[in-house]
Amino acid sequence: MPTNILFLTGFMGSGKSRLGAIVANALGWSFVDLDRAIEEREGRSPGEIIEQSGEPAFRNIERARLMSLPLNRDAIVSLGGGAFVDDENAAWIKRAGKVAYVRLSPEDLYERLKNKTDRPLFRKTGEPKPTRDEALAKIADLLARREPRYLEADLVFEANNGPIAENVERLRLDIIELFRLEARKANQ
Repeated sequence: MPTNILFLTGFMGSGKSRLGAIVANALGWSFVDLDRAIEEREGRSPGEIIEQSGEPAFRNIERARLMSLPLNRDAIVSLGGGAFVDDENAAWIKRAGKVAYVRLSPEDLYERLKNKTDRPLFRKTGEPKPTRDEALAKIADLLARREPRYLEADLVFEANNGPIAENVERLRLDIIELFRLEARKANQ
């Protein structure tokens, strides 16, 4: 039986890691958080790598770690917000499995990110906290650049800031349906 691999993509703070871990558990699948896998191997967080070595160095590390993941059983893989935007990563990801875009509005993303200091592409450590309007403008700008690639996903999951259990159940059902349709296509 083929292995079901689902990559979760979306903007930072969209809930990919939290949703992915809970849904994978509910499905009986394994779960991989790419950012955590990078941190385990490198001994530094993605934010620290970007601040210390720059984004291009981080993207090279990210690509190498992504392509070395053991994907030999059903799994959900949570990608960092920029992983799927990279052309080489996107091509590899699309060959390796299916992609779901966890989509949130800029306002909901702002609510989740407004107090974070560990997101160097959003707010660097030591920088003053941006105003609401400045933060929304940054989110909207980065999202506008990334969303065309996110929308190439096999599934666009409209998340919300409601109860996590509601998002988990909706995503679980969407994933089941996505792979059921894929199995039907393969059997035709």
